[in-house]
Amino acid sequence: MTDQAKQIFQRREYYLQTLERCDGYTQTLNFLNSIPSEDMTLGLAERIFVKEPELFYRIPDKFKDRELCDTAVRYDGSYLKYVPEAMKTWELCMKAIRRSPYAIAHLPVSMKNPETYLRLVRENPRNLKGIPRANRTSEMCRIAFDNTYGKNKTDYSVISALTDPSMLYRVFREQDDPKKIRFLMDILPHDAALITPKVALEAVRKNGKVLNSVPSHSITAEVADAAVMNWPEAIQWVPRKLRTPDICLRAATCRRELSVYVPDKIAKERNIYSFHRRVEELLRQPLDYHRYKMLYEGKPVCTECVWTRCGVIDYCEVNYNPNKNRLGLRILTESAYRERRQQQQAYKAGQNRHGDTDTALRRPPQKVPQKTKRGLKW
Repeated sequence: MTDQAKQIFQRREYYLQTLERCDGYTQTLNFLNSIPSEDMTLGLAERIFVKEPELFYRIPDKFKDRELCDTAVRYDGSYLKYVPEAMKTWELCMKAIRRSPYAIAHLPVSMKNPETYLRLVRENPRNLKGIPRANRTSEMCRIAFDNTYGKNKTDYSVISALTDPSMLYRVFREQDDPKKIRFLMDILPHDAALITPKVALEAVRKNGKVLNSVPSHSITAEVADAAVMNWPEAIQWVPRKLRTPDICLRAATCRRELSVYVPDKIAKERNIYSFHRRVEELLRQPLDYHRYKMLYEGKPVCTECVWTRCGVIDYCEVNYNPNKNRLGLRILTESAYRERRQQQQAYKAGQNRHGDTDTALRRPPQKVPQKTKRGLKW
């Protein structure tokens, strides 16, 4: 053995011993960076990969043989990105894709075509996730959707990869659990072309908290109203231009502190929101949203235990004349109060069904109280 050959052998032995002493990724990386290119060998490259597979990307291409590349993609399919182009055979690429669908992004240019993508989706519907979004056709999405969620309503593996809003709408329409609605919105890309107003409306109806995940372009007046109806605190994510007096009233009547999200213009103008504050001052007690709504429309509502300058009224009816902008109170008997409450419940149920219940609100004939020096008297 010549002196030069002996020196090469000694250096290689030194490198192997040093590699054995390396502890962890950082030390191994520093060791790899310190090796002169002329001293690197296939054997040493394989030893480095065995010790720290994550360093495959740092190994020079000329020391990546077919066996090392095969081992790398079977360890992690995404390592196909660091395989030399000349070694990316169909068999090697399929091994990588079976390990990780995201290896599809690193296929050779010659394999990146609609036919290959469709074949991959038919082989495994989850491969849809690795296909570039711009190349996902309706047929690919349909095949992937039908073979996952279409067969099992709890299989959401390709939901985030879909590009067809109609499929998403079906998912949200069929799911009722607010937690699942939250999960689905979290995994979807923040894309207005995917989360359309129709999809968003179906989602917020079941969980108003997901309004913060809806793209701003998809938040319509109907979406905002449905979100606040489901969860009043959603008003904080409603664009200011969509914060109508009705939405503000709905939120404020559920939680008084949400009035901080009411625009000053709405609070000062004459509308249903400012009207509810006026009613509260008169009755010295809050009403629910539906009764404010009824009263503002000119329909009488009933309440109890109202404090006035003349004393406490146990049961009374509140009236509002929109034309004259005038509020008034009318004393009721207990039986009349119970009857009116039933009518108001019918109205509320009708409003929830978007029905018309005006006929249920006809006022029964009542005696008119007379005001005396001692107070109100029948």
